[in-house]
Amino acid sequence: MRRLPIYILINTSSSHCNGTLQNFKDSINLLIETLKEDPYALETVYVSLITFDSTITRLCALSPVTSFKMPSIKIGKQESSLGHTFLQLTTIIDNELIKTTCEQKGDWKPLVFI
Repeated sequence: MRRLPIYILINTSSSHCNGTLQNFKDSINLLIETLKEDPYALETVYVSLITFDSTITRLCALSPVTSFKMPSIKIGKQESSLGHTFLQLTTIIDNELIKTTCEQKGDWKPLVFI
């Protein structure tokens, strides 16, 4: 079955306070719980969680939504670099996506939430 990759990016630079971080966590948990209620999503959705400030950190590799567990997220001390994050994300997506060939259908186009 084709996968639907979802990449979630969270800005953890010092410009975000702990209240904002808790809102991010609550929103992600709501998204995951909603997806777990959909039988089709249970079979197709794969989630990856990435944080960024001046560096990009992959907290959760691309894995089925059924096995997703919210990792600990901490606020960084540096400013964010969204452009650099997009460049690294492009490389990650290129390496992970299953491409369509004559023998098989590849993954759906990935969704990226920032």
